[in-house]
Amino acid sequence: MFGNKKTSDFQIYCGKDKILIPCHRSILEARSKYFMINRKENKFNSIYFNNFDSEIVKPIIKFFYNGKFKFDKQKFDEYFKFANEIKSKEIQIKIELEIQSIFNIENILEIYFKTQKINSKNLLQNCEKFIFQNIQFIISNPNFGKYLNQNQITNFIGLISLNQNLPNQFQIIEQIKTKMESKSSKKIDKIN
Repeated sequence: MFGNKKTSDFQIYCGKDKILIPCHRSILEARSKYFMINRKENKFNSIYFNNFDSEIVKPIIKFFYNGKFKFDKQKFDEYFKFANEIKSKEIQIKIELEIQSIFNIENILEIYFKTQKINSKNLLQNCEKFIFQNIQFIISNPNFGKYLNQNQITNFIGLISLNQNLPNQFQIIEQIKTKMESKSSKKIDKIN
């Protein structure tokens, strides 16, 4: 049924290339308030999501048909933004739970900074909780800071300084600064 052009009565076009996803209005409306509202406001049988590629839209629409949601966890923020766009709290919760299940000291900062750009207070709070519970492991990890830019480092230090319940708060901040200065000097040595 999903993707069947012959039986579909609604078309979704995705991205700049306007990739077509044929679907059924009744299924979309049953799973998302956005499509119900859209029907009242828009008498057309199609919609364009220019800011979302088909690789983001298709798994979510497919979920509306079969209840299975598989997604590229590296792009969770894009899926979450689309779920937010179409007002699908169900998908947002699935994404949050799936991402929380893969938290580790290697990826938590990347997830944290991506989460800051989306509207997920729950996921952000859980990232912060994981960070505070594992702060020593995170900053002692050899890859700590490897992919962070200066704004993210400053943001991270700000997060640490705001947590009044964190033992050794100032020592942790000094450790972070020392580690980042050490990495900066190593980069300069490699250039010279």
